[in-house]
Amino acid sequence: MNVAAALQLQAGCAWSWGGFFGMGELLLNHAKKLVDAKNIGDVVCYQWVNDMHNYMAGKWTEIPEYDKLLFDACTKNGCFWESLAYSIWQSAVKIYQGKFLQAPKLLENFSLLEEKYRYGVSSSRILRTEFLVAHRQLHLAQIEANNAISFSVERATEPCELQGLGWRAVVQVLLKDITGAKDSLTYAEHIRRKQNFWPPWHLASSLLAQFMLDIHLLEDAIGSESRSLVSEYSKAALKSGKAAVKNSAKFAAHRPENYRLMGVYYWLIGKQKKALKWFDKSIKEGERLGARPDLSRTYMEVGKRLLEPKSKYKELSGITATEYLDKAETMFREMDLEWDLEQLERVRQ
Repeated sequence: MNVAAALQLQAGCAWSWGGFFGMGELLLNHAKKLVDAKNIGDVVCYQWVNDMHNYMAGKWTEIPEYDKLLFDACTKNGCFWESLAYSIWQSAVKIYQGKFLQAPKLLENFSLLEEKYRYGVSSSRILRTEFLVAHRQLHLAQIEANNAISFSVERATEPCELQGLGWRAVVQVLLKDITGAKDSLTYAEHIRRKQNFWPPWHLASSLLAQFMLDIHLLEDAIGSESRSLVSEYSKAALKSGKAAVKNSAKFAAHRPENYRLMGVYYWLIGKQKKALKWFDKSIKEGERLGARPDLSRTYMEVGKRLLEPKSKYKELSGITATEYLDKAETMFREMDLEWDLEQLERVRQ
């Protein structure tokens, strides 16, 4: 790659990686004009940086479909990092769009690079964990998160260790292992304090997990009718929620989920009108991104809350609780989300 193209790509990557998408896009547009279209390494390098930019910024429709011939040609030319990075962002967007038949085939690229070429990085294990979490294969996700943490410790890659701890905590909250989630997040916070700035992708899972944990603790406190605990966890959930939502501005994949959780927060503290605005925001962003797993989970959450005896509302955007639950069921079945179907059945009982 010529020096000018390399500098433009490096700079564009750095800006987009940090969540500064305007400058990143400007530099990537300049780099595109300078890339040697006849050099496979150059082409894939530009493509993975551009895919990363669009993934982080939430421009998922601008990410081209995966090109296996491009991956194979790049790998055969010994450009292993470019091949792996290309696979990371291609698989990431498919995971969050619920393309659970396509994503595993892309995740196999990581195994190929590790087994055939002895080329592996911590990020590939993070992506495997994310796939299992998105598909709610929770026990397998916990095993993979532990593998990602161990691998990151061995390679001294603390950003990926932070991600692994965050995903392990997410799984622990979903499995109601609250003590385990607290321990994971305590260690994640220890790592996070080592520097002032972390890229949004590396922060996202631990911020999500903390928000999920605080929501869980708040709901338990409300059930216990302890005013002091309700006050404590209400403040904690609002703080962690704001942090997660703020990070989502620079990392699109978690926006629908964080918006949904913010809706749950406001519903729990009795501000139902505000909660519905956040639920609506989650739905609209989920639809825009095509983030089907989170969109379907928001449908279920809205249906569940509207059915509560204390609900002041019977519909959102002209759609009733029953209709939201039906929409969720249809999508859960399309994506083979058995865990979610079990949760849905409990809501309907």
